[in-house]
This record gives sequence, C-alpha cells and structure tokens, in this order.
Amino acid sequence: MLEATLEPSAHTIAVKAVVQLLAAESPRDVEFLLAAPLSIVTSEPAVERLPATKNSAFAGINGSSAAITDSGNAQRYRVRLPAGATRIALEYQGPIDFGFESPAQEYARGFNETAGTIRDDGIYLAGSTLWYPYLGETLFTFELQAKAP
Repeated sequence: MLEATLEPSAHTIAVKAVVQLLAAESPRDVEFLLAAPLSIVTSEPAVERLPATKNSAFAGINGSSAAITDSGNAQRYRVRLPAGATRIALEYQGPIDFGFESPAQEYARGFNETAGTIRDDGIYLAGSTLWYPYLGETLFTFELQAKAP
C-alpha cells in the first residue's frame, strides 16, 4: 500500500509505504532504492542508509535508473528483517524535481526528458523517479492512494 500526498507548490511528496514480502524470503536483509532527495522519517523495522555505490542489480527500471544511480540521485537502503517478519513500513518525504534535459540526439520534434518532477504546472512520476521503494528484480504489486490539490 502506498499513500502519497503531493504538494506541487513545494515540489514535494510525502509517502506512507507498506511492503509485504513472502514469508519464504525472511529472515534476510532487503535492499531498496529511493530517490536521494527523499528522507525516511520513520521505518519499521529500522533502515540503514548504505554508502552510495554503482549497483547494477538495481539498473534497468524504465531504462533510466542506472543513469539516476550513476548521477547520485538515488540512495540505497537496507532493512534487516527478523525471523518470521514479512512487512516493511516506511514514511518518507522530500522534493522531486529532477528538471528537464534534452535528449542526447536532437530530433525535429524531440521532447525534453525528466526522471520526475512535481510542479504547479504538472506532475510526472515514473518508476525511474524512484519515488517508491525499488526492490531490484523483485516483482510486486501495490495499491496507491494519491492526494493532491
């Protein structure tokens, strides 16, 4: 479950996330990525912020997370799940405004690109924005409740 509150005038998002893993996957360490501008406010169990490194295990989401990770716009975290635990609850918040860039090769009708933005004139959040906990190759589904003005 993801509950996202968007504030376009402040360029921010606040998220309450509950990640439910399969019982067979615990006890173990779970690593995930979030956009670097986002700060974890609370977590259960506690999260550990890991040193920024290029990690190919997380590359590939929407074709651009490797570029975000390499640019320093992604932060890696680890949660140690105790025996029998299958749930991670997080609250995090922060600005999302990666700006717009022109593609490497201009085309006559080319479009500027962004990893993600929250602005008064529009909101764009993709998987590559890393606005939700990205668990690498682990597939999962979620319900989303979004609040915006």
